[in-house]
Amino acid sequence: MLKKAFFGVLHALGYYSRYTSVLHHPGKRVLSHSYVLDYNDAEKTFLEDSARSFNYAIDYSMGYRQKEQSLVRLQQVEVLGNSGALVLDGKIVVESVGEVSRLAKSDAFKEVSLLLPKRKAGRYTSVVYLRWADHNNFHWFFDCLPRLYLVLEHTQEPIKVIMRRDMAPYQLQTLAFVLKDYPHAEVVFIDKREKWQVGKFVLPSFIANAQSGYLPRDVADWLRHKVWQGYGVQQGSRRRRLYIS
Repeated sequence: MLKKAFFGVLHALGYYSRYTSVLHHPGKRVLSHSYVLDYNDAEKTFLEDSARSFNYAIDYSMGYRQKEQSLVRLQQVEVLGNSGALVLDGKIVVESVGEVSRLAKSDAFKEVSLLLPKRKAGRYTSVVYLRWADHNNFHWFFDCLPRLYLVLEHTQEPIKVIMRRDMAPYQLQTLAFVLKDYPHAEVVFIDKREKWQVGKFVLPSFIANAQSGYLPRDVADWLRHKVWQGYGVQQGSRRRRLYIS
């Protein structure tokens, strides 16, 4: 009882010192299994040059495994407005912040942050990924928006997409482009000083691997079409590709 009360006080102060995984959660639905990509010679040479430019900190020329894609249906979770992380049974859900290496750097883990609790009815999802996607192009387009493909294409029930109101205008705009053809989804806004207690939550997996920039063809085509359609971009012939480091 004392231990439970102790952690209850810490959680009331927004301090979470433990984490959990939903890798084997009974509510998990695997949409696509992992697989290994095959490279041609030109692609392998490009990846070797890329790895060299980063002093081989990450080297995908040796092989790239696309991780599985999944949805996990959770009950009775908290959504932290300061980070987008989920809390299940008093523990941070690793898959909501990306991976363990990101966990220690997240505002959700081992940092006192007074968050106002609010109870919310309905079914929710979120792709908020802070602080990495805070006004950051790469993380928004490769870590956040692609995850909505899994939710929107595989969930028919009404669902509310949690976003932070202070996100960059281009993020809110491209989010609207993505949601345009899905009337069962609506955007709701959480404040960075709030934590929402929700009864039903759909957690999409992260699709892109760390610093890879690779999305499966169906996801990439879906996202490109939504964004280009939203901005009125006309697709032309693909003759040249510019790689900018």
